[in-house]
Formats: sequence, structure tokens, C-alpha cells
Amino acid sequence: MTAGVRLIKSDERGAALPLAMITLVLLASLLISLSILSATEPLIASNQLQTAQAHALAEAGIERALWAVQRPEAADGLPYLLPNPLPAPYDGSRLIALSTNGNISGGFRLTVSPGTAPNEREVLSIGWVPTDEAGDPRPKAHRRISATLWRVRVPADACAIVRQCCRRLG
Repeated sequence: MTAGVRLIKSDERGAALPLAMITLVLLASLLISLSILSATEPLIASNQLQTAQAHALAEAGIERALWAVQRPEAADGLPYLLPNPLPAPYDGSRLIALSTNGNISGGFRLTVSPGTAPNEREVLSIGWVPTDEAGDPRPKAHRRISATLWRVRVPADACAIVRQCCRRLG
């Protein structure tokens, strides 16, 4: 081997720059791809929050219907024999809005109908965030919950039986 060939094989002075450039390009592409992925995370989190709020509002609608069925004598209660047509807000015609400091942050629509048995009520509650207005440009989320409520009559002497059992156990 000649001295010139030996010098070419052992000379590694030009290898550092190409390796550094390749590493820099790989790291830059990784950084750009991660920044693009992280740009969508706030939107995903906002959608998840609105969905959870809409679900909670739909549950609040079920609770409102349960309250109305249990208190037929109250001004906003539902009588045992449901009138036809049902009064608002139990006919689904009105959004029952939740507001904080005058700003409506969501609401629910509630529909109560007779069940298959005389002591049953079918309830449909739809929670909306922020509202269900058609012209509102903000993104909307809604969740629907349906339930069957039963009216169970407890005999008056059942409380006395429970008290006697508690005295014996206690």
C-alpha cells in the first residue's frame, strides 16, 4: 500500500459535519412533528370538557324530573295523572339554562311521558353546552340520557317494622 492510500483510510476529519447535520435534521423533524401534534391537544381537551359538562347537565335534568314526580303538590311538580299536553319545561319545548353571572353556560331539555304502567314515567333529558341555539357559532356538545321512573308506594306501617328490627339488632 502506498502512503496516499493509507492516508485516505485513516483520515476521518470530514465525518463529523455530515453526522452532525443528519442528527440536526432528524431532531428538527421530530420537534416539528411533536409541535404539530401538540397544537390539537387544546381542542381535544375543550371537546372533552364540553362533553362532560353536557353529560352532567343531562343528569341534572333527570334529577329535576325525579323531583317533579316525587312532589306532585309543588308548583313545578307533576301530578300523578299527567296532563295532556304536559306543561313546560316537561314537554321538551324549553331549554332550562344554567347561568353564572348572567352568562349562559349550558342547559337541558326535559321530556316526561307516561310509561307502560300507571306508576311509570319515561324521562328523556338532553344536556347542551353552551346552548342549543341554531345561530350560535360556538361549537356545541350534547348528551342524551333516558330513564324510567317508578313510583313505589311504601306502606305507613313499614317504618314501624323497620324500627322494631333496628331495636332488636341494636
